[in-house]
Amino acid sequence: MFRIAGLFLAAGFATMAHPAVAQMIASQDPAAVAKLLRDRGQTAIVTVDQFNDPFIETSVGNVDYNIIFYGCTEHEDCTSLALRAQRNSAGRASFEAMNDWNTDQRWTKLYTADVNSAILEMDFLFADGPMTRESFAAYLDLWDRSLQQFVRYIDDGDYDFVE
Repeated sequence: MFRIAGLFLAAGFATMAHPAVAQMIASQDPAAVAKLLRDRGQTAIVTVDQFNDPFIETSVGNVDYNIIFYGCTEHEDCTSLALRAQRNSAGRASFEAMNDWNTDQRWTKLYTADVNSAILEMDFLFADGPMTRESFAAYLDLWDRSLQQFVRYIDDGDYDFVE
């Protein structure tokens, strides 16, 4: 009788542990990243890039951005990802503007792709494995604030420090 009760108890713990695994986000699971974005009210189209690695098209606040997966083995098991947005500007995509942003901002980097174009990027390394859904969402919140500031900076030349 105790063995049977022990088996039910062990099964109960195994069932309890399962939802915690489902609450993790990993660079090897583009579908889980897309689900989190959709749960946040964003669109998320999972596709592949020119190298056949995972790629997500999404937007927040009417600003499009992409999630690019890096360090993939056979187009799977990616080790990192980057959030990237691009914006055209006739005046704010100078090297001086990029340096000003990069000097003041901690979490994101800004660089120029070509004349009159700026790219905002934020990298995620998953060297130690998955992160909790809540932690990844907190980084997405930070990205959302940075993205709003990026648009304001490129369009108007003004921004606030993003904490």
